[in-house]
Amino acid sequence: MEKSEHIYRTLLQTLPDIVYEINMEGVFTYLNDAIVKIGYTPEELIGSHFSVIIHDDDIKNVQRDIVLTRLQGKNIGDNNSPRLFDERRTGKRFTNLLRVRLKQKTKSEYSYYAVKHPVVEVVSIGLYDYKNGVNPQFRGTIGIMRDVSHDNRSMKMVVQTENHYRLLLENSSDIITILANDGTILFKSHSNEKLMGYAPVAVIGECELDYIHADDVPKINSILKEEKKLPGSGTEVEYRYRNSKSEWRILHTALRRIAGEADSTRCFILNSRDVTAHHEAEKRFKLIENNVTDLFWIRDLDFLPVYISPSVEMVRGYSVEEAMKQRIEEFVTPESLKLLENIYRKEMDCEKKGSVNQNRSTTVEVECIHKDGSHRWLEVKASFLRDEKGEAVGFVGVDRDITERKEMEKSLRESQKKELRNALNLAFLSRAAMELVEIGSQENIYDFISGKVRELSGNAVVIILSYDAFSKTITIESFSGPVGILDFLISITNQNPVGQRIHIHDEEVLKRAGNSELELVKGGLSELTLGAIAKEDAAKFTAHFNLGSVYSISLVSKGEMQGLVGILLPGDVPLAGKDVLETLIHQSAIVLQRKKAMDALQESEERYRTLVQNAGDIIFGTDVNGSIMFVNPVAQRIIGYGGEDIIGKQFVNMIRQDYQEGARRFFGLQFVKRISNTYYEYPVVSGEGREVWLGQNTQLVYEGDRVLGYQAVARDITELKVIQDKLLYLSTHDYLTELPNRALFQEKLSFVLASARRRKQLAGVLFLDLDGFKTVNDTYGHDMGDMLLKIVAKRLIECVREVDIVSRMGGDEFTIILESVQNLQEIISIAKRIIVSIANPYNLGENEVSLTASVGIAVFPTDGMTGDLLLKRADDAMYRAKEKGKNNYHFYSDPL
Repeated sequence: MEKSEHIYRTLLQTLPDIVYEINMEGVFTYLNDAIVKIGYTPEELIGSHFSVIIHDDDIKNVQRDIVLTRLQGKNIGDNNSPRLFDERRTGKRFTNLLRVRLKQKTKSEYSYYAVKHPVVEVVSIGLYDYKNGVNPQFRGTIGIMRDVSHDNRSMKMVVQTENHYRLLLENSSDIITILANDGTILFKSHSNEKLMGYAPVAVIGECELDYIHADDVPKINSILKEEKKLPGSGTEVEYRYRNSKSEWRILHTALRRIAGEADSTRCFILNSRDVTAHHEAEKRFKLIENNVTDLFWIRDLDFLPVYISPSVEMVRGYSVEEAMKQRIEEFVTPESLKLLENIYRKEMDCEKKGSVNQNRSTTVEVECIHKDGSHRWLEVKASFLRDEKGEAVGFVGVDRDITERKEMEKSLRESQKKELRNALNLAFLSRAAMELVEIGSQENIYDFISGKVRELSGNAVVIILSYDAFSKTITIESFSGPVGILDFLISITNQNPVGQRIHIHDEEVLKRAGNSELELVKGGLSELTLGAIAKEDAAKFTAHFNLGSVYSISLVSKGEMQGLVGILLPGDVPLAGKDVLETLIHQSAIVLQRKKAMDALQESEERYRTLVQNAGDIIFGTDVNGSIMFVNPVAQRIIGYGGEDIIGKQFVNMIRQDYQEGARRFFGLQFVKRISNTYYEYPVVSGEGREVWLGQNTQLVYEGDRVLGYQAVARDITELKVIQDKLLYLSTHDYLTELPNRALFQEKLSFVLASARRRKQLAGVLFLDLDGFKTVNDTYGHDMGDMLLKIVAKRLIECVREVDIVSRMGGDEFTIILESVQNLQEIISIAKRIIVSIANPYNLGENEVSLTASVGIAVFPTDGMTGDLLLKRADDAMYRAKEKGKNNYHFYSDPL
């Protein structure tokens, strides 16, 4: 965004309006090239008094009173030169609607105007020096003369000026602004209307600081007041800016000071770009960065880290700070490091040749050492990071943990190596794997395992226990073997062991029984079943079936123990196909875990479906276009429409018509910005014709990165809205007259004073007390008194302007805020109108009564700078009005 000094000065030079600067004596110190419109060059006029180009009859329009006196023959001041009007006549920061006629140079080669004295509108403000906190010192005037004469013009001059102007401004996607050093807007480019919604002409003369967020104003103000000296190249700053829709946009602005004589500030030129979308993108990136499970990284050409995502702690165990200090050889095994070095050399050689695809990437599997000492496998996908010229400046990559996949592959490879010489066992495993995949959700996977073990091991006895890590319990899930095994077990235990749950208090016993590989269980059947079968019963069982060897293996998947498989063989028969059994049981453990997860998911979905159908709130979903796809039955009770009435219809069309456009923008913004969850309140007209307010939480529904639609929960908040609106109104208004109460009055007064202080305007505070009200109240009763107060309130509102604020402070006391007052006479007129209106008779039923009013007046800023002080002094002035005889007004400070 940085621009050269030449471009900014060219901008001033090529503006179609005449830009000028004069010193305290009224002598031109700067003019842009637009002065040639009246026949002069800037060089001809710089050093001359401005009056040489002003029509003689219009000189009086641009003088101070003291200078006018001097021009009538009195020698006052340091010279006899008139000065251009620079006071703030209208209360704004610049002269407004000041029109003068210009004198064209005679015998000039230019013929821009057809008339001799073209009319221009002058926009000017005073220039002040702000140094070291001292009060600003007036040093001259800067302004713009804008043609309003509508004469025929030289096409050659118009084309030349407009070409420059269009080149610098019209085609710019940035907002170009010219500011005086107090923040007054002298110029805005047309892109301001496209980006911020304000027409350039509409904001001329306004203060730029009024549009900037209050928290960001100090840093901008310090630059304008030269508390922060700008370098020659200018400075860049970001701040929040309010657009015409009252939305806060983030602007990135290059700000340059244009200097005049003695390095004084002539003006500031701002080049602003809307970077709101960029900031939103950064927020989304941070959200992704903090939640993604893969590891993202950037390294330089020496493979030193430049950026590492926070997921490094999950993938490699190190914090970002620790990982940024590591060289690659510190966490990669020697074998993988050698592989990476070979790939690096190969890629760098290809890069030097320059004849390869610049978008190529490389994927490699790398073995790393975790911070806890364990080894992890990462799938690394990397490519070159290139600059705007396409040259490689580093590497960018993604690491994905594939340790579990590698372990499964390793397990399968080892199993396959052992079974390559045994086609029967290989076929057995293949068939078993296919059958495992096809097991239905209702089938018993434990019986499947038991059957396959017996198919491989002949006449073995198989016992399978499941393990619940949460409750630390085991359950006998399957007990199979030769004919009569269960009958014998029942006869010696008097119970069916299948399905029996036993609590485990000693986890070391479980670890000994559940080996990761098939091993002989020395404690026999009693240790394998961990107390599910008593020792004496286990001994009888072993003796009856002549069982000698007892083996066990754990059902383990992703490091979690699912249970135990025990194999009991007759006599001294060795266990055949141990490797095949290991593979089978490992695969079964994975499927078992998946089946448990699916069962839990199905149970969860069923609970969710029941919850949705019986919920007290409306739950519905739409597609991405807003068409309702489903709705629960409670909608019929709340809004009077059932599913058959609204399914397939646009959700927004259900909303009350005056809220529909706002809803479209709100939910459209949620979709565009991918806002995951929002809350919105809106009214609908129910099937019975009554108005129902709903408060709705809405979530986006995704499939991968694609948004499928919306899911929402809407609650009936009609009663809450009624209560909220009533409470809000009662908290800020007088219950009797419905005028603003004291709290709202104080809030409004603070706002009016802040605006008056910023715009250098007057404001008035009136304190009014009714003379004779107590007599009326005591004579006719409180009901009549209340009726009288309501009529007084109505008359007061009719006496003031629309921008003014009438409030009841309590009893028969009223206060009034007069905003944007031009002079004291305007306050006096309003006060007299109030006194006359209040004094008119009142008809209260059959009775006619009369009142008068005593009015006290305090004026900002002469009588005080704060609301509390102005109110107190207006109260004091009211008592003085009473002392003067009532039915009168009195200023706290004598205006004369």
